[in-house]
Amino acid sequence: MISTEMMALNARADAGQAWPDIHFYDRAARALTRLLDIDARVRFSPVDERRYLQANHWLDQRCLAFFNQFPKGLGIECGAGLSTRFHRLSEQHEWPQFSWIDIDTEERLLLKSSAMPVIDNYQLLVNNHANDPLVNEIRWDKTTPLMIVADGFSYPLDKAWLSNLLQSLLNTRSADTPIYVHILLEATSHWYERLLRAIGLSVFGHWHTTLTALGGEVDDINYFGKSTHSKQGVILGVALHF
Repeated sequence: MISTEMMALNARADAGQAWPDIHFYDRAARALTRLLDIDARVRFSPVDERRYLQANHWLDQRCLAFFNQFPKGLGIECGAGLSTRFHRLSEQHEWPQFSWIDIDTEERLLLKSSAMPVIDNYQLLVNNHANDPLVNEIRWDKTTPLMIVADGFSYPLDKAWLSNLLQSLLNTRSADTPIYVHILLEATSHWYERLLRAIGLSVFGHWHTTLTALGGEVDDINYFGKSTHSKQGVILGVALHF
């Protein structure tokens, strides 16, 4: 198991006590740490842990806004790892009607499925790096509003794979079916300086071929500060729609 995922899980599990001002609560994360016997001492630095939680709180709020607008929408989390986002979001709806899919490696999904209960509107799909078969496995009627979520803070994003998956979904959807993308990125300080000078997809540096070419429009960009656990530099939240 990648230590960063363990750090992220511990941060979420302890967020309510360690960082009450962020208002981030995750009962599923607490349960998962116990079920998987995760070492509670494996943690981010305090600075990174706080920024991780703030960034994921922002990501949760974007997801909730999507489901408030589209109560029966579908969310797909790419590189989900030990994410408990579906369970966290479900607790904030009295009668959750949305569906959710976690996509990741077989190893990670087997680990999660061994500890988490099977639920009708929650699906685990293995990323075999072949997008066409994966798109066929996704329970999507092509008319339901779709949201793609990726947390690049706790799990590195494969930009080419994500771009190909998004392109396949865009090609498959019915006319005017909205597709939203909400992602956390780690980027170089130089990239962020360019971003300050000219907000827009065209300045997304090494991400521009992933997102700009597909025609997305920016809804929100949020800066969460510098990361100390990686060489990339800064943490950004980016929200787009297609």
